[in-house]
Amino acid sequence: KQYEKSEELVKKCIQLSTTSSTIWKSLGNIKMQTGATEEAIAAYKKSLSYDPNQFDLIASIRKLEKKPESYQLFPIVEEIKIINADKAAPKESEYGYYSLLDQKDVIVYENRAAEEFITYMIKITKENGVDQYKELTLDEGSIIEKAEIIKTGSRIKGELNGNEIVFTNLEPNDVIFIRYKLQSYNTGPFAKEFTDKLFFDGFIYGALTKYTLIVPEHLKLNFLFSKKDIKPNITSIENFKKYTWEIANAEPIDSEPLMPNLVDVGNTLHISTISDW
Repeated sequence: KQYEKSEELVKKCIQLSTTSSTIWKSLGNIKMQTGATEEAIAAYKKSLSYDPNQFDLIASIRKLEKKPESYQLFPIVEEIKIINADKAAPKESEYGYYSLLDQKDVIVYENRAAEEFITYMIKITKENGVDQYKELTLDEGSIIEKAEIIKTGSRIKGELNGNEIVFTNLEPNDVIFIRYKLQSYNTGPFAKEFTDKLFFDGFIYGALTKYTLIVPEHLKLNFLFSKKDIKPNITSIENFKKYTWEIANAEPIDSEPLMPNLVDVGNTLHISTISDW
């Protein structure tokens, strides 16, 4: 393998096209193969500066820097503990289900590319809940990591087809566990900005709603609740700041005919890095 000659050719290509993410990535690959780790990281970061939407490269950089995978920076979901805690005070719902866990974990990288790890646990109470959840379609581009029915003493994996899930043998008293990942990057005038929102209540009971957001430590973050304020727990991790909002035992909003959408009547967390949002 002629790494010296390859590096010479790649550097000539960089002179002709200084903003090519592909060429900078190729230089990083060569440096990695020759054991020049710091130079490989620098080349990879240069590649990301021109194309931030390279999540495989972000993972490679973290591995070279001997950092854990991004998902390990977030709280571990202990599903059995959550289910056992619910047994003390199970809820009824006219919808045939309620939420045991609505957890959203987001990491925003230096280049503003973002990964979301979303976890749902739904308790089915009636047949209309079975009808609601036996077939699901998640967000376009979802990478499903886990989808299963938790029964007493057993688990049944959901049938997956792209971003679609089918739960066969779903019955009242079962719990659905879903965890999936989304990878996103903004384009256009707001490419360097981040915005998001999460409902902290709804028309069904919520045992636990939790949002954890990890952003570069220098990033100015604006956040506001539409109704009742919930103060975040703010900590530092690596070169990031970690914000966590959570609420337990959120009672359902009473549904009325012709009432506004949930975004208008619920307690919604709005987040933005846009200064005049």
